[in-house]
Amino acid sequence: MAYEIHKTCCDMVRLDVGGKLYTTSVTTLTKYSDSTLGAMFSGRVPVQTDDSGTFCIVRDGELFRHVLNFLRSSKLHLPENFQEYDQLLNEADFYQIDELTEAVSEMRQQRQG
Repeated sequence: MAYEIHKTCCDMVRLDVGGKLYTTSVTTLTKYSDSTLGAMFSGRVPVQTDDSGTFCIVRDGELFRHVLNFLRSSKLHLPENFQEYDQLLNEADFYQIDELTEAVSEMRQQRQG
C-alpha cells in the first residue's frame, strides 16, 4: 500500500528495513532533505507501508542502524571491529547521504591505514 506523508515534523514512524524494526521521527529521516529518505518522508514521493502502517524499505536492516545513528548525530560511530565498509558505503549511496559516504570513507582510511 502506498502512503503519502502528511505528518508534522515531530511525528514518530515505524520502519521495517530488511526485517529489522526501527522507530524514529520524521525530523530525523528528513535531516538531509536531498537524500532518498528526505524525499520519502517529506511527502515528495509515496512510500510503501504494510497493513499496520509500518514503512517498508527493502535494504540491509542491520546496517541501517548506522545510517539512522548518523542521521541522529551527524557523526559516525562504528564498533572497533567493524569490517563492512563497502556494504555501508553502498547503503550511504542508496540513501544518497553524501556526508555519510564521506564519513565512512574517512573512518575506513583511518582504521585500515
